[in-house]
Amino acid sequence: MLSGIEGVNGTLLEAGQQLINTRCEQLVAKLETQIIIAMAGFDVGLLQQAMSDSTSSLDVVLPSDPNRGWGAPAVVADSTLQHGILQATSHKEAVPKAWQGQALSNEGKPRIKADLLTEVRGKIVVNEELLAQASQRLVVIQAEAELRQASDGDDLNKLLAAISKCEGIDGVNEELLAGSKVSSVKKAEAQLSASCDGGVLATIQAVLDSVSVVKGINVSVLENARQTLVKIAEDQLRTAVSGEDAEAIRSAVMDAEAVEGVNADLLADALTRMQELQRKACFARLVILKIHNNGV
Repeated sequence: MLSGIEGVNGTLLEAGQQLINTRCEQLVAKLETQIIIAMAGFDVGLLQQAMSDSTSSLDVVLPSDPNRGWGAPAVVADSTLQHGILQATSHKEAVPKAWQGQALSNEGKPRIKADLLTEVRGKIVVNEELLAQASQRLVVIQAEAELRQASDGDDLNKLLAAISKCEGIDGVNEELLAGSKVSSVKKAEAQLSASCDGGVLATIQAVLDSVSVVKGINVSVLENARQTLVKIAEDQLRTAVSGEDAEAIRSAVMDAEAVEGVNADLLADALTRMQELQRKACFARLVILKIHNNGV
């Protein structure tokens, strides 16, 4: 603003310009340091804030409007100003009326030259390469945060998805990834064991199908689960065959046919028993119908 006034000390102006340059450099250095510190850690929010500050800080320290929202100042011609000064009988009269009454107007408030404001705003720019590195680091620590959260949780599918995501991102901590894979194996084996203890055929089969894709899971654990499926299916067949309910046998047969390894002879016996019961039921219905018709 002073550079628009004739007669202002040039050394003072130069010192002011140098101070502006120094303050801009200090601000940029501060913003870049914040980003570097945040990149070194694992806090997603801290890095996001540092990156946001690198752009939002510009609007905090500098206005975007040279007139600072007060509107353009009233223009008083040199001749008018000179005439007013010569004719004034007091200091107040020497000041143009457009510049008076600051309590009621914004005329006396300092503006910033548009070109100077543009120049200074252009000095407050964070290194683009650093911002690119920060963006990449943000992707990494976000993925790692999701992986840690999934590892601490009980959702195996969520953990497997987080592992898969991290495997596709360069820079993810290898030790963290390896630990999460170990955790996925433990969760898979525990989930499979719990389903086997539950004794529900459909549940065991569903869990077995989902955990079979987990890398590193113990083969013997999978085999034990398959053997449990066979045992449950065969036990259900034996229980149904010992009864008199053809529909119960049909349901047990359908379950057993979906399980690999069930004894073929046992299945055949169950089918024979089911057909026998169905014939008995059919014969009983015919007898009842005949009795009914004779009674009529």
